[in-house]
Amino acid sequence: MYFSINESASKAGITHALFLVVRGLVCSPSKSEFVSHCNEIVATEMVGDLQRFNEGFRQVIYNTTGRDNFSTAGENLRDNFKERGFRSINNIVDAYNEAAFFYGIGIGGHDICNVDLSSKIEVTLATDNDFITPLFQKKEKKIVSGELIYKAGDKNMAWIGSKDVDSDDFKISPKSTDCIFVILGHEHVKPVELYTVSLRIRRNIIASSYDFNPDKLDVKEYYYSTRK
Repeated sequence: MYFSINESASKAGITHALFLVVRGLVCSPSKSEFVSHCNEIVATEMVGDLQRFNEGFRQVIYNTTGRDNFSTAGENLRDNFKERGFRSINNIVDAYNEAAFFYGIGIGGHDICNVDLSSKIEVTLATDNDFITPLFQKKEKKIVSGELIYKAGDKNMAWIGSKDVDSDDFKISPKSTDCIFVILGHEHVKPVELYTVSLRIRRNIIASSYDFNPDKLDVKEYYYSTRK
């Protein structure tokens, strides 16, 4: 498995990315202590210079859609949790949702059990031939040409733009053991900050999981940059 950012996505503003691959996971309900922690985080007024993550994505979405009146995926997640409270799904999804809320960014989490080891994960812009089946749906939707996507081989994993859509083909489920977490970067964030997000996800997986055995996990980080 290898990773790249297409020149078109780079010109739109995605200048680097970190791909966290974790194999050997056991999907289960989250520990009650971790869910309590998530509820405490949601109830806390977030401080710090974290808006930079959103500023970069705002520019990327403007560059690819022409829209300037919208909320980013990170902002929508924060608003949703602030209004309704943290919604626990399972230990894997909760692990990256907590990190996404904390940093105010959209993080892609996907099952890669059926992704060939020789496949390329590529961040690019959609063409007229790109479609995606949204989570929990069976019917494909056409992706707007020129908007941000990333794919595994010829299958789209996520669409980021006029809609924020994850593919049902890569849905994290109780059967998931191998997952990828996609952390996209831009000129407003440094490489170390992407690694910091990854570290929080990895720590959250430990904290949220009942059946955690570090000896059975294979954890790898793949950093890709278009910067020269």
